[in-house]
Amino acid sequence: KKHQHPAVPKLMEMIKEMKSLIMLLNRQMQRIDAPKLTSATPSLPPHLPYHFDVLQSSHELLQHFKLFCDWAYRAFISLKPKASAVQ
Repeated sequence: KKHQHPAVPKLMEMIKEMKSLIMLLNRQMQRIDAPKLTSATPSLPPHLPYHFDVLQSSHELLQHFKLFCDWAYRAFISLKPKASAVQ
């Protein structure tokens, strides 16, 4: 019998927050007419059957989140001078 790991709801909440951050960044980039790059959005299976799968997905999600935060920070820093000039 498959059991839902206690970390699954937290993972789903993190995914929701990441999507929200992506939308916010896209809106900011549209405001200043920054070129939009297309990239594949990673996805997780809806139900992770084993504890190892949850741990593995948690680790992968954390690595992707760190990478996203790093790139978002760089984007905001590079957009800051342009946004100041527009205002």
